[in-house]
Amino acid sequence: MKIEKLDLNQNITLYKLKYDWLISKNNILEKVIENCIPNNKTPLGNTYEIVVKCQEFNEIRKIGIDICKSLTVLIDSDYVDTSFIYLQTNNTKHSTLKSYHTHSYTFDNDRPILNDWTYCFYLQMPKNLKDNEGKIAFKDKNNNVVYYLPEEGDFLIFDANLQHAPEATNDAECDRITIVGTTSFNINEKIKSSNKNLI
Repeated sequence: MKIEKLDLNQNITLYKLKYDWLISKNNILEKVIENCIPNNKTPLGNTYEIVVKCQEFNEIRKIGIDICKSLTVLIDSDYVDTSFIYLQTNNTKHSTLKSYHTHSYTFDNDRPILNDWTYCFYLQMPKNLKDNEGKIAFKDKNNNVVYYLPEEGDFLIFDANLQHAPEATNDAECDRITIVGTTSFNINEKIKSSNKNLI
């Protein structure tokens, strides 16, 4: 696994890996379509929990988790992960002023678990983007903003607490499709040092 380190500024570091397409883009796209049925739509509008169990999603998940593991000092072997699909059409309106967010915790609100990493696999990226369209904006602790344009087939990994936001793709020729996962390692250690309901 050849992981590239990208220092966007003094406070923002990304890690990148190029997918080798052992499973074709079309095969993964078929599973995305199968997974993203209307009754699976979350209140976020364009975010779909991955519920289909298949080789295609398992491959992406395994690579994402393996990269995150390689960036972590492991104390124990237990971990928690979640994954979802983010489908951005040219009708998806985003403003970085409104949509900066982190993936600090898993989706379980009753027992939130502190995440370590976010990984994003860029399955499909429009080719006719202009200016900041389709880029991901990152905001550091000093409110400095930097932009990064992922390429199709990129895995991007960053700290789960890093504020980020996708830029709009208003004139895109196709949807921008990302498979996203969050990971939390050293669960036993986190449980020992937790306060009541928070890991």
